[in-house]
Amino acid sequence: AIRLRKHLVAEYPLNSVAVIAWIGYDAPDSVVAGIDGRPATIAARELAADLTNWRASGAERVVLVGHSYGALVATRAVASGTHVDELVLLGAPGIGVDDTSSLRLAEGGQIWTAMEEDDRIEWVARAGVLHGSNPASISRRLPTSSSGHASYLSDPVLIEALGQLVMRQRN
Repeated sequence: AIRLRKHLVAEYPLNSVAVIAWIGYDAPDSVVAGIDGRPATIAARELAADLTNWRASGAERVVLVGHSYGALVATRAVASGTHVDELVLLGAPGIGVDDTSSLRLAEGGQIWTAMEEDDRIEWVARAGVLHGSNPASISRRLPTSSSGHASYLSDPVLIEALGQLVMRQRN
């Protein structure tokens, strides 16, 4: 969140934007613990409530970014009826919901994914057995330049693409 905020301030100094790092749940400590989807469902309720409050407080545009298990939380929050303008899933282990038509985005909104080279969690997503289908099957792809599961939010190419998406400059 800090890297994205710094990028947005540097590249778009005349625009007002807030970047919120929402960490409202206890993320799984291991890949094995991440098999259980119940914590994502519980956290999604809290995230959905916060997203609704931010909109009610005047947020004009909401781009929701979820990384790893957080992508499951994000998709489940959006499936609960909370509208976001764009949904971004980074290194997601699956789409996280049984029915992708439940992912209701604001008019014109899209689902975006990024998968780094050598991300073992992508292998889980491709298999589609733990947390639903591979997000790449229903989304547009964001560019990356790094490798590994932990490198998304330090990847300068991805940060640039997220900046464009937040500022509505990515088609």
